[in-house]
Amino acid sequence: MSISFYYAPMSTSSITEAVLAELSVDYQGVELDIDAGDTRTEAFLKLNPNGRVPVIVHEGVIIWESVAITLYLGETFGTEKALFPESGPSRGEAMKWVVWSNINLADAAGKLAAELPPDAPGAVQQGSQDFVEIEQRRPQALLKARQTLHHCFEILNGALADRHFLLNDYSLVDTHVFVLVAWALSMELELSAFPNIDAWFARCAQRPVLAAMMSDGQ
Repeated sequence: MSISFYYAPMSTSSITEAVLAELSVDYQGVELDIDAGDTRTEAFLKLNPNGRVPVIVHEGVIIWESVAITLYLGETFGTEKALFPESGPSRGEAMKWVVWSNINLADAAGKLAAELPPDAPGAVQQGSQDFVEIEQRRPQALLKARQTLHHCFEILNGALADRHFLLNDYSLVDTHVFVLVAWALSMELELSAFPNIDAWFARCAQRPVLAAMMSDGQ
């Protein structure tokens, strides 16, 4: 039942790292340096031809994409720990928010990060496939990314209007979305216009795993 976890600091690997920690699942970590080209080596591309982290290998099966990994780990290890819903409507709601957070929230945050100066908090690493050369950057792209991210926050704020967590009780869905919101906040965004997210974020940050992640500056 061993798990190998391929990750890079300051990347979406932080989502998988937090999920594994919440589940208290043992794994063997393999740290990669994106700027050094570790995700473009022949050996790594055999694991993930996309050349991206995170990747896990569980019982010989290779799984990439943070969404797929969170859902897989939730289904495999999370239900018995009350951190992921059983099959049914609640499972569907969990899938909805995890997928939404990557397709919409993470995409907007990624586009914003790609337009920031390379040394700015949250910015895309220069060795990443998503890095945009300085001469190719456009002010309107930065503005559009901020507007899209603001809209995502409006959606999330509305969803949290009548509940403490996204599925009422804390789950791996909150873990997944929290890491992405924390990334967005690292890019000098703030939550004064989104009181429901602000309160939810504070509640999530009381989880020992997420508190440790925040203190480490991931």
